[in-house]
Amino acid sequence: MNRVNIDNVSFEVCKAYKYALIYNISEIIFKECNDISEMDFNQCLEAYFFDKTGQIHLFRTDNDELKAIKITDEKDNEVDENVVTVDREFEIEPKWLGNNKTLVKREYLKADEDGQMCVTSCRLYDVKEGE
Repeated sequence: MNRVNIDNVSFEVCKAYKYALIYNISEIIFKECNDISEMDFNQCLEAYFFDKTGQIHLFRTDNDELKAIKITDEKDNEVDENVVTVDREFEIEPKWLGNNKTLVKREYLKADEDGQMCVTSCRLYDVKEGE
């Protein structure tokens, strides 16, 4: 897993991903990025742009600054050899993306000093069609 801070993130960079989950002051948007024409960063409280290749997470700090972190499955270094990924699926209400869809969240686990697996990070990973 590779995790980096992004300075001056633009909507064009975010739209490179397939899906968007945006928490604005006045609404929640959960759509494919191609279906979103623009984004008002002043209204954004938090947002996730994601697909199987990675995720950009936008969030507000205590100082009301909008920050961005990009997470990908690329290996950071040899330490990542000990990281295990687990994908968990959650049903999505039909009002968001239609019927029979599940949201896939990827968790990154690593053994602690006692050998117990702990979640070190997670990200939104995909939306799957149901059967």
